[in-house]
Amino acid sequence: MDPLNLLDDRISELERKVLGTSGSAAAALRADTDKLSVLEALSHANQLLNSALSGREKALAVMQRISELNRYMDPTFEDSTMTCEAKLEIILARERELRQDLSSLEQAQRLVSNVLDNQNAISSMQAVSGLSGQLEKLTLITIDSVQGVEALNEQAQDLFERYNSIVKELTRAFMLLDEMVSTEEQRAKPKKKSSD
Repeated sequence: MDPLNLLDDRISELERKVLGTSGSAAAALRADTDKLSVLEALSHANQLLNSALSGREKALAVMQRISELNRYMDPTFEDSTMTCEAKLEIILARERELRQDLSSLEQAQRLVSNVLDNQNAISSMQAVSGLSGQLEKLTLITIDSVQGVEALNEQAQDLFERYNSIVKELTRAFMLLDEMVSTEEQRAKPKKKSSD
């Protein structure tokens, strides 16, 4: 693909992201810039940007300090502002931590070299890679077992709910029956005659 076409596509994509796909500003900018040279198009875009920023003091102040902000955002800014003595103090303050990191790195390198040098470890790794088919089968069996257990749990929960509802109904029935028996016993008792 032609580099100019690629650049034009990237600029169009950038315009689409910045200006959007619809709207009067996007349409006006595209209509005007299609006929202009690159320099004229940039000048026109600058005019539009300046007119958009006019009356907005905070945004204008930020735009005027862009170069300063870019300098502060530069990862090497801290290195340029610090003296050699300050850098040395930071390194000396972190000396213990740096030495621990170095020893950990050396230990990790020794372990890696021991593992790679050891033929048993290499054959074990190859054996492990050969067991991946069996691991897949065991995984499928485990998934099936988990699904079966979940189904059994649901069935057991349904049975417990039924049991609880039956016990509740029986309790209610016994309470009604007890109430009815108590009422009949009260009726069956001989009434005491009151003496007048």
